[in-house]
Amino acid sequence: MTKKTFRGIVNEEWLKFNEIKQKKNQKFKSNQTCVETLKKTTLASGSNNNTIKIWDLNSYKSIHTLTGHTGSVKCLQLINKNILASGSCDNTIKIWDLNSYKFTCKWQL
Repeated sequence: MTKKTFRGIVNEEWLKFNEIKQKKNQKFKSNQTCVETLKKTTLASGSNNNTIKIWDLNSYKSIHTLTGHTGSVKCLQLINKNILASGSCDNTIKIWDLNSYKFTCKWQL
């Protein structure tokens, strides 16, 4: 029996989530460009529509949307349990406070 990694389990849950979304809406097209695990049952996804969505893997629903980028979000990195960094095609890196869901800092590249 192969032991699954936490990352592997999250990836499986993400695939299940996308299957459910596609069944509910056959016209659904994935805009997600990157995914980052936040907690065991929560993850963040960056997308081509310039947003970051926070997802609850128990309900398979979006629980919050972070807005502020003006280009596709291409990378996400959890800094600590309350801080998320995002990189975008708008040539910025933003630092987000996951308690308030607001960005606290921005770097222009």
